[in-house]
Amino acid sequence: MPDAKRLTPTPHAEPASARATRLVDVSNQLAKMITSLRENRETMQTRHGEPLLTPLPGTLRPAVPAGPAADEVARLREALQAARQGEAALRERLDEIEEANRAVGDELVALQQQIAHTAGVAVVLRRLHEAATPTDVLDGLQEVVINILGCEDFVLLGLGAGRVEVARHMGRSAAQAAALAEDGALSAAIAAGRIRSGEAAAAVAPDLTLLVPLVVRGQAVGAAALFRLLPQKGQLGPLDEEVAELVQVHGALAWRAAQGATDAR
Repeated sequence: MPDAKRLTPTPHAEPASARATRLVDVSNQLAKMITSLRENRETMQTRHGEPLLTPLPGTLRPAVPAGPAADEVARLREALQAARQGEAALRERLDEIEEANRAVGDELVALQQQIAHTAGVAVVLRRLHEAATPTDVLDGLQEVVINILGCEDFVLLGLGAGRVEVARHMGRSAAQAAALAEDGALSAAIAAGRIRSGEAAAAVAPDLTLLVPLVVRGQAVGAAALFRLLPQKGQLGPLDEEVAELVQVHGALAWRAAQGATDAR
């Protein structure tokens, strides 16, 4: 007889009821594990004062302490607010002090300029009144025009024999100075005896900045015609107007006295 084949036993399929029971057991175990994890998470969050649930972005608000801690926080907030208000008031006061300091500084600068101006004028006036000759007077007038009025483009004029003559000029050619002396509009303005500046001066002659007739007892004896000022001078101011008025009177007196002394010789 041939050898009978040895058959391997085939495992029987697991009954459906057994599989269901085993799945139920696994599900129960998972549920227990999830419950335990949740309890541990809630315990840790409660211990550290954190929310039990993760808040949505933008919904988290700081916890407000209660009791003595809340009172301390409120006191600190009030102190911080008071400090900020005090700082704002202090800054405002500092701004006021700085503005006052700037104003005082400007006044001191203006006072120093006025003192220097007055001292310069006093020196020039003394020099004019001590002038012995017309040349000395012209030197004094030139010093006023250059150093005080700030002009190196000018013509000093004298009136003799009923006509205007060039006594001294600087910054302009002799031909330009002679043409100015022959200008009828300028002669009329000098005879009027009124100081002209700005637009009034420019209406007499082109580029003329200041015209100072030298007048004695209502009669013009000469004039100072100033054209372009020095760049650092800028424009004429109130102090320059005062100088022009002093030159008009004292320059004329010095000029008349020097001419008289010369004629007497």
